[in-house]
Amino acid sequence: MAASRSSRYSGSDSTSEFLMQVELSVLDTTIVMVFADMGPPDGPVIICIHGSPATYRAYHTMFQPLTEAGMRLVIPNFPGMGYTNVDDKENFNFSPQHKAEVVKALIQKLKLERVEMIIGHSMGGHLAALVAATDNNNIIKSVCFLAGPGVTPHYYPFNST
Repeated sequence: MAASRSSRYSGSDSTSEFLMQVELSVLDTTIVMVFADMGPPDGPVIICIHGSPATYRAYHTMFQPLTEAGMRLVIPNFPGMGYTNVDDKENFNFSPQHKAEVVKALIQKLKLERVEMIIGHSMGGHLAALVAATDNNNIIKSVCFLAGPGVTPHYYPFNST
């Protein structure tokens, strides 16, 4: 299902065909969220939460295999990252609690009734856990953590000697 009252994002990104924008009323302000929405509109929903700093592109290697498997990916860009600007009132303070509220507002705005999985990469893992733990409607069915911060480096320079 397409986003409720959303519109295509008209940026110059090479994957902009998947980018949507929607106004979220959250944290006593309005945030114009730019997010990727790809895959079959009626497919099982996976929400992917990027780390910090990062954007929806942190999941670029997963776009094709998951959408070809019939999954719908919803990948928000947090305020100040990607194409989502910080709100005019500057109420958003980049805390995990505020980021979790933004994700919950996006879920509500998109009228998602079931989320098969919420995936968190790096610091996004903390947010995925927070969103799932505060899911009072029990719509999030599973959580996946990818490379939590401090667990393993993203890159390790191996010596050839």
